[in-house]
Amino acid sequence: TEHMHDSTTCGGFEKCTHCADTHARALQLESEINEQIERLGLILNEKRMAPTQLGEFLGIGFDTLRGTFWLSQAKAESLAEYASDLIGKGAATPRELAKYRGKMNWYAICVEGVALLTRGITNDIGAPTCNSEWDKSKPLSANALSELLFWSKHLPSMALQAKPIWLLTAEQATARFHARLPGVTAILETDASHLGWGAILRLQPDPLR
Repeated sequence: TEHMHDSTTCGGFEKCTHCADTHARALQLESEINEQIERLGLILNEKRMAPTQLGEFLGIGFDTLRGTFWLSQAKAESLAEYASDLIGKGAATPRELAKYRGKMNWYAICVEGVALLTRGITNDIGAPTCNSEWDKSKPLSANALSELLFWSKHLPSMALQAKPIWLLTAEQATARFHARLPGVTAILETDASHLGWGAILRLQPDPLR
């Protein structure tokens, strides 16, 4: 006869075979889910059981648990090698220089000094108006050469230097908030932990999501 389960009288998984089997299956599934989370490069927040991301996207590493991001070592070495290749040739087309400047601008959030130390490269790009001008190689100027030398030498050592994701600390944000709205209480909740992506802001006495 099939066992008719009564959750009010079974005594829990320690005494009930049905509950014990269900509990064992639940633990097995939990273990499988945790393995999948780890394969995806996620960290499990044991306190709230919410995954927090640790990974890399387009050469930028990020850790939302610690609130930091950085230029990956592989990408830093690739950019330095590209600069070295241009230095070795002593000349470059506007297209090659624009490609390098574009990459550097993308990673400027991770690397300090990009805007300042690509001015010579920008000047060498000039203002080409057709493909023949974009693909015409010209000798590198002294300024552009100096900038490329700097990046080829220093970019690898700039990799993995963590920078904060958050622009303001909780204390700074609170101070600015109260300066604009005195007497109003703000409650900020995230879906992962005190450091995480996404949040809900509630204002008291007038709730606002």
